[in-house]
Amino acid sequence: EDTTPIDGSVLAKISQSNEKDVDLAVKAAWKAAETWNKTSVTERSNILLKIADRIEENIDMLAKIETWGNGKPIRETSLVDLP
Repeated sequence: EDTTPIDGSVLAKISQSNEKDVDLAVKAAWKAAETWNKTSVTERSNILLKIADRIEENIDMLAKIETWGNGKPIRETSLVDLP
């Protein structure tokens, strides 16, 4: 379980992984890296810009999630950790 330092409540239940899970994750990462390497610089740029837009659209929610996870004040998370 992952708990918040704010009040000790459970944020998430996390499954234990094993060697097979790790191997599958590594294989997936290598496959993704191969695909990314074949992607043009322009397309990579467009993808990263879309990700940045999504972060900006959801910055308040992300700040709340980060605050619950690390226990920092929301102001610090919003102004220091996420920009």
